Amino acid sequence: MKTVNLPMTSNKLEFLQKSGIPHTAYFTNNSTHIKLINEPLAYFMAPSFMKRKDLNFVQKVKRAAKNSGLPDQRISPAHISYFQFNQIQDSTNIVEVDVNHAYWHIAKHLGIIPEDVFKQGETVEKMTRLISLGSLASKKKVFQFDGKNYHWIGYKYDPVLRSYFFKVSYELDIIMREIFSKIEDAAYFYWFDAFFVSPQVADTIAKELEAYGLNSKKQPIREIAKMQDPATGFEFVKVADKDKHGKKRVRTFYLPGEQRFLELVKKYET
Repeated sequence: MKTVNLPMTSNKLEFLQKSGIPHTAYFTNNSTHIKLINEPLAYFMAPSFMKRKDLNFVQKVKRAAKNSGLPDQRISPAHISYFQFNQIQDSTNIVEVDVNHAYWHIAKHLGIIPEDVFKQGETVEKMTRLISLGSLASKKKVFQFDGKNYHWIGYKYDPVLRSYFFKVSYELDIIMREIFSKIEDAAYFYWFDAFFVSPQVADTIAKELEAYGLNSKKQPIREIAKMQDPATGFEFVKVADKDKHGKKRVRTFYLPGEQRFLELVKKYET
């Protein structure tokens, strides 16, 4: 079957609908895959920053994981914390400590990806590397178009590959929680693979991570503040700093228990 790669902004899906051409559509958070029913032709739509070589690398990672021979890891999102917060106090004296390529290194350590794929992954863009691992957990929503209407088919996914991805997340979360418990008095919160802490414990975190074979980088934070959305009443933490290009930015991290936080977790569960 011939596959044509298109950007996510393509209107191919709308064209097929208006033309009454039967097809099956597979949707994930990062892509849309369309297969025509009456001819051997398919369309694959992905973010515009992903070139053909990036898409090929994503498929290479999936093949490597399938060939790893590892059993089902019996891990789901319910086993993973992802975040942990202390009492948040407004401060201008804080450091972010990020784990370098955290998921990628743990995937190699667990045997999910081999050495050659690991080394190649160290040379690609960060987002391509994350998407390639995230593709293991992809849960495609499948619809079939009969020429007039769409019909829900169901979900398509590989439960074993999903368990690999969540095993990586679980192992990282164990490390994050373990370190967080040791420096809790000087820690504000951690979020996936990043700690937000007082400067005096930043080097301690780096050494703790090194003991797990993980490197890290430090970045000063201009301001951290606990705030409340006046429209919804949801509480969140505002973090003001600069991006890698030196431009000012503001990030928001919703506190556990808030509806926005629960929606975010649900996204990772599906």
